Amino acid sequence: MKIASDETHRSLAYLVATVRYGKPMPVELFEAYASAPDPAEARYRTVGGIAEMVTNQWISVMGVTGTRELASPAESASAYLDRVGWAEIVDGMISPTALGSVVLQALNAPTVDVSNEDPLTVVIDPADPLAYAKVFGLIVSRDAGLLVDPYLRLPEFYELLDIQAVTRILLSNNGVTTKRPIIATALAAINGRVEVRFVEEKLLHDRFFIPDQGDVLVFGSSLNSLTRRPGVVTPLADVAASGAIRDAYKKLWMSGTPIEPSEARKASE
Repeated sequence: MKIASDETHRSLAYLVATVRYGKPMPVELFEAYASAPDPAEARYRTVGGIAEMVTNQWISVMGVTGTRELASPAESASAYLDRVGWAEIVDGMISPTALGSVVLQALNAPTVDVSNEDPLTVVIDPADPLAYAKVFGLIVSRDAGLLVDPYLRLPEFYELLDIQAVTRILLSNNGVTTKRPIIATALAAINGRVEVRFVEEKLLHDRFFIPDQGDVLVFGSSLNSLTRRPGVVTPLADVAASGAIRDAYKKLWMSGTPIEPSEARKASE
């Protein structure tokens, strides 16, 4: 059973995304998106001709001469989120609550068929505005662990820092000279909750989320490409295979070069 409609899900995701790194947003701006999240399409009406004559004649025959009266106004998206405690409105500004963020995580998590013992492959459609959130929902549903992506970009890196399940990130040295001080600054801002290391590019090809316990998630492509081309995410239900991957990447992690949060402070001194 769904706990919210697709429209409410989309509006809540938008609210959380827009205020994550800033301040509460004006209610009218939020409502502008919630009421029309996509560009308005052209609308046409028939003027003159047989079609208009037939329509008018049909209305006359059916006796549709009454007028509609508003019995109760529709509840706005902001009022609904405020009523159920998923957002709060203060002085005309709206922001998500802690409860709203938890609900969004639950909505983003893909529905799993527990009656099927086969691994569940989740197909990611780049046209889906929630594709990115669904993949992160899979990660959230696992135990704490290691995210492996040799070509992870900074925007996706910042998003991963908000996921409590991600405690370690392993990158390749591709572009690390440019990214290293920025990553160090971000790690310092979260007090080093996440560890980051990098290894030579030739040693890192695949993309995984490797929880400390449970099945490994195999990403068909880098997190960078989720919104650009179709992809798949497959839980590796084979215990032996997950164990082998966990052991191999534990060794690779230990051999990696750490990026320390303190590097950001040293660079500024």
